[in-house]
Amino acid sequence: MAGLRERGYGAWLDPRRPGVAAVLRLGLARGWVAAGDVDAAFGGPAPNEALYRLFGATLSAIPAWVEALARQNALDPERMPDWRPFAGIDLAEWDGELHLVLVSRALWVHAFDLDGLPPALAVAVAQTLDLVARDLAPCCRARDLAGSWYDDALDAYEALLARAPDDPAERWTAAATDDWADGFDWEDRAAFEAWWERVGAYRAPAPRWLRRWLARPRPRGPAPLRRALRRLWRWRRAPGLSRAPWFRWLRRATLALRRAERRWPRPPWAALAVEEDWGEMEREPLECAQPIGFGEPWEADLLESFYENVACFGCDFARAWRCDPDNPALGDALEAFAVGQGLLIGACQADALARGAPFV
Repeated sequence: MAGLRERGYGAWLDPRRPGVAAVLRLGLARGWVAAGDVDAAFGGPAPNEALYRLFGATLSAIPAWVEALARQNALDPERMPDWRPFAGIDLAEWDGELHLVLVSRALWVHAFDLDGLPPALAVAVAQTLDLVARDLAPCCRARDLAGSWYDDALDAYEALLARAPDDPAERWTAAATDDWADGFDWEDRAAFEAWWERVGAYRAPAPRWLRRWLARPRPRGPAPLRRALRRLWRWRRAPGLSRAPWFRWLRRATLALRRAERRWPRPPWAALAVEEDWGEMEREPLECAQPIGFGEPWEADLLESFYENVACFGCDFARAWRCDPDNPALGDALEAFAVGQGLLIGACQADALARGAPFV
């Protein structure tokens, strides 16, 4: 039986040796696997079985390491929630290559309440969340998901506004006598008015800080982070600000982003990324499972529609990385993911503290 078992392990390992080597390289770098154990595996009587066990030990160590890194970067590591990883870690293969895949286990919708903050602080928090999304964590603006969904709605809104800028009754008459009603499910005037309010809030948000943030360009290059560091320096002694939960988070996140920039001038997963249409299943980018919103009136309705549509097509949310034995970026990519998730958990903690709500 031992010989059959060894041949079975060999049949699995042989076509996947480059990917297995990449994972073992990560285990060696992090100390989960000893170099002597690898040498002993190659020199032992059942090398394939021994290598497979070391490979499995490395994969088993990754989730606890990711959670520990996330804990270190949360705002309050001691009150870290009993959370399950936002994304599970799987293996997949196609085109003859082994890939490490982060697959969402659950949707994680963030809705931060920044309206009560000083406008400058609220803008700084939103900009820093953008940097976390760009450089570390798989997340996106809820507005990014709304963009394509609201194109037709915005066209209809603008057309109706031009026809009846000041008279809601006239707007409803125009809407009810046109083909728009079928496309937007306006069953009655109340449904139309609710739609009008949502689209209007998307088109022209009420909070001043939100308008300021949206008017600024997306962060590109190192300049936004340098500005964030200068801003922290200016604000460090502002009365009442240094102890505010969101300022504490801002300081932690900015410094973490700075450390990441020094280590990884480019996001470490960039060298391992694969095309979006990889594999046999339909998949959405992992960041779409973790949208960042700010409690705008349109968010709940839009996100419900978006996720219902994704579910209808049987899609999941995932991010895949090539297991390349010649590239050490696999461990760095996982580390960046963990740091980013810790910062997002810290943002949830700051939001709860600012609102005086328990963080569960």
